[in-house]
Amino acid sequence: MVRDMDKCIACERCIRMCQDVQGIGVYELVEDEKGRYSNTKGRVPQDRSTCVFCGQCAKVCPVGAITERDQVHDLIQVLMGSDKHVVVQMAPAVHHLIAEEFGLPPGTDVTGKLNAALRRLGVQKVFSTDFAADLTIVEEAWEFLHRLQHGGTLPMFTSCCPAWVRFVEMRYPQFIPNLSSCKAP
Repeated sequence: MVRDMDKCIACERCIRMCQDVQGIGVYELVEDEKGRYSNTKGRVPQDRSTCVFCGQCAKVCPVGAITERDQVHDLIQVLMGSDKHVVVQMAPAVHHLIAEEFGLPPGTDVTGKLNAALRRLGVQKVFSTDFAADLTIVEEAWEFLHRLQHGGTLPMFTSCCPAWVRFVEMRYPQFIPNLSSCKAP
C-alpha cells in the first residue's frame, strides 16, 4: 500500500470502509498544520499498524491518496537490462479482467494472447495459478481429513489469503492453530 496524504480530501471513505465494513479500524481523521486528512491511528507506519493490507481502502479512495504499490517500472527494468530468468504467475481473474480492459466482452478468455504478449516482452515462463490453486484445494482436503481422523484442531480455516492470515494473527491469535498449513499459490 502507498499513501500520499497530500492528496487526501478527508472524505472518510477509507475510515468507514476499514471500520464499518472490514471491522479493522486502522484509520482516523487527524488535523494538524497540514490540514485534515486520514491517517493510521496513532500515526504509526502502515506496516506497524493493525492493517491487514486487504486493499479495500484503496478501492474506495476517490483521489488516489491510498493506492496499491505499482511495480510495473521494476518489471520493465528487469526485462530490459537484466540476465534474470523472469517468470510470471497469473490468477484466472487476471485473464478476464485484461480482456475487459481491452474492450472485449466480459468473460472472454485471452490466456493465449496474454501469454504471447508477455513472452514478446521478454518473460521466459508464464504460469497460471489455476493448477496451483487446484493443488492447494487438494492439499487442504488432505489436511482436513488428517485432522478429522487424528484429532487435529477443528474447524480448519483456509489460509490462502495473506490478508486473512494477518487478520487472524493480529486479531484472533487463538485461532492460528485452526488455519490450514497450505499457503496461497
